Amino acid sequence: MKYIYISLFTAMLLLSSCSRYYYAPALFRSDVAYIPKPASYDSAKTTIYLTGGIGGSMGINLSDDISYGTIDASVGHVFKRVNIAYGAFAYAGKIENTNVNNSSTDFYPLNSKGFSAVGGRFSANLFSARKRSNFRYLGFEAVYSKEFGSYLNYRKRVNGIDDHYAITGSDLLTMGLTSEIIWRNRQAQFTQYGIRVFFGGRYLNYKFDDRLLYNQNQYSGQFDLAYFMKYKGYIASVNTNFFTSIALRLGYSF
Repeated sequence: MKYIYISLFTAMLLLSSCSRYYYAPALFRSDVAYIPKPASYDSAKTTIYLTGGIGGSMGINLSDDISYGTIDASVGHVFKRVNIAYGAFAYAGKIENTNVNNSSTDFYPLNSKGFSAVGGRFSANLFSARKRSNFRYLGFEAVYSKEFGSYLNYRKRVNGIDDHYAITGSDLLTMGLTSEIIWRNRQAQFTQYGIRVFFGGRYLNYKFDDRLLYNQNQYSGQFDLAYFMKYKGYIASVNTNFFTSIALRLGYSF
């Protein structure tokens, strides 16, 4: 019997010694957001949008939770068969480790670290128009962000030490293709709805150093689903990335 206990104890030691920690940029799953644009049936062909919102996502380690607030400003245009939008944004938030035993198993515990980020978005699409709807069948979106704060400093400090692997860059670029439908009701002329899908990839600083031990491909792509609603000048949107992140934005257009 004692040999069984010794074997179990040895196995536990081996498992604990193989613990690895992975840290990605704070906006790794939250940089893509819905960019509103006017529809062909709108009287204003150029519109300014201002929004504020809150959101959260999971870290690469399942015990890491990210929460943030964000403000966005953008301008959207509609032409004969083309939409274009561009804007800027700012984030501020924190990442926390929810594992209460983290400090006892990790010599460099994350605990709680703050972050901020600024960046810009661009979007363009082709569309076909119906009387009360636009089908934006082929679109392109790009978002660039630069991160600051103690969480970035933490990633730089621990990367490569005792099974800690981190993306140490502060720049994040995500680009991809979109498809969207936006429509209004016959009975409610001032109300619009939209559903947009995005699929793309990350192109700056997304690889971890231990490439032999970690599957890079599962984090190279990004899928985002968004729902948009507008009532007169008031706007709201919610988007999620494979249900590992969610964000809600409210604002006004003029």
